[in-house]
Amino acid sequence: MDIHTRLRQLIAKEQISVSQFEREIGVGKNTIATLLRKESAISHVILDKVNKRFGLFSAYWLLLGRSKDQNMIDCLESIKKDIDATFDDYRQKMGEKN
Repeated sequence: MDIHTRLRQLIAKEQISVSQFEREIGVGKNTIATLLRKESAISHVILDKVNKRFGLFSAYWLLLGRSKDQNMIDCLESIKKDIDATFDDYRQKMGEKN
C-alpha cells in the first residue's frame, strides 16, 4: 500500500470529502484532489499539515504504513543484529588467534 492509498483511507475514515480535507489542513482548492489523481509526490509541508490536524494518523503511518513505535522497534532490532554479528566476528577471530 502506498502513501496515496493511505491518504485516501484517512479521508474515508474521517468521513469527509477531499475538498473538506483540503480546507481542514489549510491547502489550496484541488491541491489534494490533484495530488491523489496524479499520484504525485507529497511534500513535507502537506505531511506536516496532515499530522497537525489529524494527529491520530501520524506522518510515519502515512509514509510507511506503520507507527513510530514499530519503526523504532525495527531499528533497535536491526542494531542488535549488527552488534551480535560484530561480536560473533570478534569471537571467531579471537578463537583463530588462540
